[in-house]
Amino acid sequence: MSRLLADDLPTVPIVSSMDLASLLAQADALSRLTTSDDGGRFARPELDTDFEAPRDDIEKSLAELWGNLLGVEGVGIHDSFFDLGGHSLIAVRLFNEISDRYDIDMPMSVLLQSPDIARLGELIRGSAHD
Repeated sequence: MSRLLADDLPTVPIVSSMDLASLLAQADALSRLTTSDDGGRFARPELDTDFEAPRDDIEKSLAELWGNLLGVEGVGIHDSFFDLGGHSLIAVRLFNEISDRYDIDMPMSVLLQSPDIARLGELIRGSAHD
């Protein structure tokens, strides 16, 4: 540790509207949950939308991915990524996975216009036909 502090490392400022300590605690809790034997997922929270199950392979894949990343069991296709606890750090991981699985690159801003699995699935299906 002292060797790291003694080195002349470049300074990289990080600006966030969120409290860094809270984000780190949430990431730590999530990593402990996803490595537990029982899968460590929370039950789906009370949302404004009713649960609707995935209808095809893309939606099933996205629901599984969201469940893993967010630590939530039973993600519906109309559940908002943000209402389930998603934030920018998790969105980065989500879009990396989407890029790997579907060989498409979408900007993360897509999540603001399409924050649920149904709409994101439509975009993925549309990109497959381009």
